[in-house]
Amino acid sequence: KKSAIAALGYIGYRTAADAVIPYLKDDVEAIRVTAAGALGLMGNRDGLQTAIKGCDSMDLAVKRDAIIALGFIGGTEAKTKIEELLKTPDSRWKSYQLISKHRMELEDDTRQMPVMDKIGRLKDLLDNKNKRLAQWAVEQLGEIGSSNKFKKEERDEAIKTLKEKRQEDTKIGLLSERQLRLLKVKD
Repeated sequence: KKSAIAALGYIGYRTAADAVIPYLKDDVEAIRVTAAGALGLMGNRDGLQTAIKGCDSMDLAVKRDAIIALGFIGGTEAKTKIEELLKTPDSRWKSYQLISKHRMELEDDTRQMPVMDKIGRLKDLLDNKNKRLAQWAVEQLGEIGSSNKFKKEERDEAIKTLKEKRQEDTKIGLLSERQLRLLKVKD
């Protein structure tokens, strides 16, 4: 059930939200939080309170999934909760909290950040000490570089950034190389 709900979210059809919303009231906390994240991926914020509650769960997987869900849901309340969590000393979730924070900043509906500015911000994250956050930045650059929903110059800039990074003898350089291979970029 959980996988099917998550898949609906990743497919991203907004019309599937009606099929997911009832799972926000499921008896199983993990299902509720997965539904919240799936709705967030669809651009629906109905799961916000479920995700916020999930951040305080005793179930560590639920807590992680709730933090990730907030990044997809976005909005002021989600940002406030992530900022609150970032101030706590528990470092197990810092990578997920930082990714959610940056995802919300880059995808903020209230101020559409130009794609070239997003690429610049992602480029800055490639050197972040938090390697999971840097890895996420590589993945996001790969998405920009491969998607026809972006202009050619934007795709080219994302690919150029990955090419520059692959020259480094670091884990992020290797991840950049792998991302370029997935994009079938030669050179």
